[in-house]
Amino acid sequence: MAVYCNESGMHFKTEESMTKYWRIKAHEAFDEIWKRKVKHKVKWWQVARELQYFKLAEYLRIPETQAHMQVMDKKTCLKVIKYAQKRKTQHMK
Repeated sequence: MAVYCNESGMHFKTEESMTKYWRIKAHEAFDEIWKRKVKHKVKWWQVARELQYFKLAEYLRIPETQAHMQVMDKKTCLKVIKYAQKRKTQHMK
């Protein structure tokens, strides 16, 4: 059984478990974008989320149907995290 290691030194038994870890981290980072924008506008949360997925697909230059963490590899997840950090920084200015 292979052991993989990510940048933070965490060990995983399979490559799939490492990918799952990065998918979770990407989802957490991405959710901060659209949830922050709709904190008090509950009925608009679906529109806000779909808009952010559309923008994410544009950023990644992939079809919108592929802009979901569950189908992404580690490399793409890291791009999502970078995108979310960039959006968060822009929002704070």
